[in-house]
Amino acid sequence: MSADGTKIVASTSLDNNDIYISSDSGITWTNKSISEGFGITDVYISKDGGYIMVAIENGRILISDDFGDNWSTMSISRAWTFVASDSDGSIILGGETTGNKIYKV
Repeated sequence: MSADGTKIVASTSLDNNDIYISSDSGITWTNKSISEGFGITDVYISKDGGYIMVAIENGRILISDDFGDNWSTMSISRAWTFVASDSDGSIILGGETTGNKIYKV
């Protein structure tokens, strides 16, 4: 959720490829289906709401800087259970699904 609470990003389960985005504090939601073929392990939105990241269980991170209209892909060497970033995406942190490690990209 953005710092002011107006922009929210959510995923319903590991088994689908849908994320839901709201720009009105959760009153209405837009489905932004992503066709990766693998489950979503985590979603992240920056404090200002302008930057979204989605961790996929196949070792990729989807990144959007236009509130989910377009996505770029970052490949990582393992699946992450969480993803976080600074406000402009220049620092990305993640934790793997096995083990007790945190990575910085």
